[in-house]
Amino acid sequence: MSARRVAAVIAVSGAAMLGLSGIASASGEVQVPGARFAFDSRTDQLRLWDTADDGNRVYAVVQYQGRTVWMYNASGPGSVETTKLPAGSGNEIVYKVCVDNPGLATCSPWRKDVT
Repeated sequence: MSARRVAAVIAVSGAAMLGLSGIASASGEVQVPGARFAFDSRTDQLRLWDTADDGNRVYAVVQYQGRTVWMYNASGPGSVETTKLPAGSGNEIVYKVCVDNPGLATCSPWRKDVT
């Protein structure tokens, strides 16, 4: 096996061990039943949708430039909350979306993108 292929296998294995999916795309989306979260690198916007009429609030956890930001949406089904990251390009962003079910949250896998 070539050194380049070994390095690729190690990188993919490391990402899988960390629970990351969708490594290094420019924009991305994660979802679980009841919630959807999207990041758009062209506008640096974060969007969080509540997609189910279940009475549960939804939230996203976003890690960016050494900070962790929690984004909430408790406005009900069909609603969307929007915020914007500080301007910048080439920075790593890692995020997941969750439904705050009573007793136990249901979350997507972590996703890593680049601004």
